[in-house]
Amino acid sequence: MTAKPKTAFVTGASNGFGTAIVRRFAADGMRVVALARREDRLQSLAAELGDRVLPLPLDVRDRAAVGAVATGLPAAFAGIDVRVTSVEPGMAGQTGFSTVRFGGDQAQADAVYAGTQPLSPADIAEAVSWVVAQPAHVNVRVVELMPVAQSFAPFQVYRS
Repeated sequence: MTAKPKTAFVTGASNGFGTAIVRRFAADGMRVVALARREDRLQSLAAELGDRVLPLPLDVRDRAAVGAVATGLPAAFAGIDVRVTSVEPGMAGQTGFSTVRFGGDQAQADAVYAGTQPLSPADIAEAVSWVVAQPAHVNVRVVELMPVAQSFAPFQVYRS
């Protein structure tokens, strides 16, 4: 059995997958540096999960800010254990992505998932939990997840 890392660095922590991953890691006893643009949501997440979570506002498009955050962490959170993995989900609901994509039109966003069971943030958090549980010498570079309703071909979805 492999011990999970002690400290993780999670971007996009204020919504959807990121929030689910932070919650999963905290529940697993890990410390989490939770980063996102929306500071109010980060603060709420930290209030919910306690001192295991360090909320830091960050826009990952700002390279200088990313470097500064990584080198300026407090001692309790500085020992990031995190390997880098690209998580590439297919059709996934409960994230707000489609609502933003369709300019706030919730009905149009909901239609994307009608008659399907898309991935959920909890599904993604489960996959990420598996990734970090691998032995220290193993790096899972890419995880591609899709719901069974989604074809590997673009835009093909089975609806019940």
